[in-house]
Amino acid sequence: MKIGIVSCFNEGEANSEYTKVIYEEFIRQGHDVEILRLPFSVFGNNSPSMRKRADAIIGEIGKKIPHFDYISIQYEFLLYGYNFSDVQRRVLYLLQQCNEKNFSVTFHRIDLNKKIKKRKWYKQLFNNKVLPTADEITLAILDEINRKQGLAIVHTLRDKEKILAFNPQLKVFAHPLNYKRQEDVAKLKKSFSKKQYMEKKGIRLSASDKIIGVIGSFVRVKDYTTVIKALNYLPENYHLFIFGGQHKLEISMEPKGSSYIQEILSLVSSLKLNKRAHFMGFQQSSEDMLNAYLFCDYVVLPYIECGEMASAAAGNALELNSNVFASRNHCFEEWKKFTGEAFYSFDMGNYMELAEKIQSMHDKKNISQQRVAYLEQYSISKNIQHYLDLLD
Repeated sequence: MKIGIVSCFNEGEANSEYTKVIYEEFIRQGHDVEILRLPFSVFGNNSPSMRKRADAIIGEIGKKIPHFDYISIQYEFLLYGYNFSDVQRRVLYLLQQCNEKNFSVTFHRIDLNKKIKKRKWYKQLFNNKVLPTADEITLAILDEINRKQGLAIVHTLRDKEKILAFNPQLKVFAHPLNYKRQEDVAKLKKSFSKKQYMEKKGIRLSASDKIIGVIGSFVRVKDYTTVIKALNYLPENYHLFIFGGQHKLEISMEPKGSSYIQEILSLVSSLKLNKRAHFMGFQQSSEDMLNAYLFCDYVVLPYIECGEMASAAAGNALELNSNVFASRNHCFEEWKKFTGEAFYSFDMGNYMELAEKIQSMHDKKNISQQRVAYLEQYSISKNIQHYLDLLD
């Protein structure tokens, strides 16, 4: 089957990484796959010349779409521009080029207010133009998917329910974010050497030391301060490794460096944790990121509520590490509808609860069993096969 994937690619962020994963899995299943790329350097720039260039790229992609047997469109607002009318026009144009029943749209974020009874419009004050709202764009996309009998893909059961409330006849598939086949994870673990990794990175620890990891860019919603405070309540042999750097979208906003990173550094110093908190920096490759998960004894996702529907870090963590701790925000509570009690939960910001659970590892046997059951039920290969089965 000839498959086209509309998305960003090799951009070093979550959507790009997920696109790489499904691209490789389609190839692995014997399909001929092409990335129809949305370069962030163009679509992330709202200047008139770049908006014109973005429209030209969309036009080029649109001409190619009818020649594929299946089109996978990855959708998140910023992938298609910053201007609301541009985004709606571009996505609807691509959908109009798709052959009936042979396409899907993966929503990496759903903007839908259940209280909306009809389409709403508003004025964007800085230029006084009437533009569609984010809700309007989502509804228009869903209407077009329904009209052409395509497939909508989401990553939470709640988002599936939202969509069906507006389009009861629409074909919707919900699955968690998955990145690896478990046979591949087994090979990675077998080939990974903690000793060699430490030598390569210049890490000096004793055999009795415990390694806590947080993985991802420094953004406030990830609330790394909670883990640092938890470290202060753990024995001296517990160490925190932070794998991440300033988020690339914030570099232009804070060209002298991240103020959040400075707050983190100040907290580490004030708690006198300098020798137990280790900053590993931005991970340059997928391999570096995977090795970070394998290196840690525990992986913590301390995020506060941020309105996201799924987490790439969480998906990777649970596939690669058996000791995952996640805060009780809406995203991770929704995730539990798929995973069951496959990871440890703690209240957002409650560093004492987190420290206690890391040290006690209560109910470890049950959590391990539910993790195994989850990984047997959900995988990237099974998800991809479901897409194709549902489109038949």
